[in-house]
Amino acid sequence: MQAHAFARGELTVKYPLDLLDAIVPKQFRGYFISIDRQSGEAISKYWPGLALVTAPFAWLGIGWCVNPMFGALTLAMVYKLATEFTGQRAAGAWPCWRRWPRRSSRSTRSRSMRCRASWP
Repeated sequence: MQAHAFARGELTVKYPLDLLDAIVPKQFRGYFISIDRQSGEAISKYWPGLALVTAPFAWLGIGWCVNPMFGALTLAMVYKLATEFTGQRAAGAWPCWRRWPRRSSRSTRSRSMRCRASWP
């Protein structure tokens, strides 16, 4: 919501008055989102940190790529930290694949449960 508004150069989002109740859930009103029932404007009550990062990508129409980008940056940082901590280049990849589920004939659920059970 915020990222798309920022990408358009606005601070608020305008919704049609007749759809306002359907778009903004009742449990979110006043807690997460402030709405104006006369104009249909809505604004988030939280700091716009992630929205400001996402806004340029939303403007380009690729707002979806921000979270995968953060994931890739996290893996790169883990690699760098592990490499510097151990002094071995091969050790950098270890934290990235150590918890990856093993291939087996079991279902996805059993693999994910096995990985959770092995988490320290």
